[in-house]
Amino acid sequence: MTDPSYPGVWSFPGGTVEEGETPVEAVHREVFEETGLVLHSLERLPNTYSTSHHKVTAFLSSTEVPHVTLSHEHDDYCWVSCGEGLQLGLGGMSLLILKEARECLGYGI
Repeated sequence: MTDPSYPGVWSFPGGTVEEGETPVEAVHREVFEETGLVLHSLERLPNTYSTSHHKVTAFLSSTEVPHVTLSHEHDDYCWVSCGEGLQLGLGGMSLLILKEARECLGYGI
């Protein structure tokens, strides 16, 4: 998906944890709001990433519904393998997250 903050750059759905919400609840809410997807078997990736303004925790998941309904925040999406994802030109943190996900899934770096 493209991130409106970085036009033309692919990224993953995401957002902030709202007051009274757990990180897992936030992932479910943000992904549903941005894509219409209901997630299953959520698994937190081991690393946490930081920017000057945010602490980012990434999760692996699956869904049984491959149809995506994009929010206004995005203008496109695609389903790709982990290897294909490396060829998309992901932005900095998204690329780090994809590499970590590949490693956790047993694909290596």
